[in-house]
Amino acid sequence: MNERAASDQQYRDAIRNDLDDTMLVEAAAGTGKTTNLVKRMVNVVAMQRATPATMAAITFTIKAAAHLREEFQQALGTEAHGGFIGTTHAFCAHLLRERPVEAGLDPEFEELDEVAARQITSEFWSRWFDAKAVSDAALVAEARDAGLDRKTLR
Repeated sequence: MNERAASDQQYRDAIRNDLDDTMLVEAAAGTGKTTNLVKRMVNVVAMQRATPATMAAITFTIKAAAHLREEFQQALGTEAHGGFIGTTHAFCAHLLRERPVEAGLDPEFEELDEVAARQITSEFWSRWFDAKAVSDAALVAEARDAGLDRKTLR
């Protein structure tokens, strides 16, 4: 085994087995992040550090979350109940549903669908740019009234 391969293997072993440290793994698609995370989660269960019901695994995409859930359940040989495997967005929504009052939300709040979220975002930026234009125009008028010209403002 060459030096790089040995180093890569040590890194993978650390991800899977060093259960006392928190780690951030940043790597390209297809490099084994999910495989290593599943092995780490299985090790946590095998060493009785947690049960599947008390674990949370968070990913960025719904597809990755589904893949992670499937691989974890397959590795355990059973369905994992009660834990959370999902996206960052889903995890946050889960927390807010669990404690809406503490978060200052109406307990019956609903998430926006993608179309509504895009519309609200578009409206926000439109209003922001309009307010910025008014603010900039007011500053230019104030400077002009104070006897400053463009050369002075630069």
